[in-house]
Amino acid sequence: MTDKKKPSSVLSLRLTRDERSRLEHAARRQTLSAYARSVLFGADATKPRLRARRSVPDEKLLAQILGKLGQSALAQSLATLAQAVRLGSLPVTPETESAIRKACDDIAAIKSMLMKALHIREH
Repeated sequence: MTDKKKPSSVLSLRLTRDERSRLEHAARRQTLSAYARSVLFGADATKPRLRARRSVPDEKLLAQILGKLGQSALAQSLATLAQAVRLGSLPVTPETESAIRKACDDIAAIKSMLMKALHIREH
């Protein structure tokens, strides 16, 4: 069996948050495993894989946006307008009604995405 066919084994290491942060900074675009291999084994290390940059969500900002959306009466106002259109008390063209319904759907989608980003279950 060649080296490439041998199953890999896992090495676990406990780090403080500061140590992990320093390690991630030093690794730059490498995975932590690839970086550790390069530090430990130098030129003999397996070729490092590049890590995709993931943006870290600004949870405080997301929570503020979700709060503002919840405090606003946008969804309720749009629903009231849509109901008035259905009842005929507000003369609106089919295009306007469609736009109001789309706005309601968009607001619901935004809320859902924010809830997902914040790992909050929707009821």
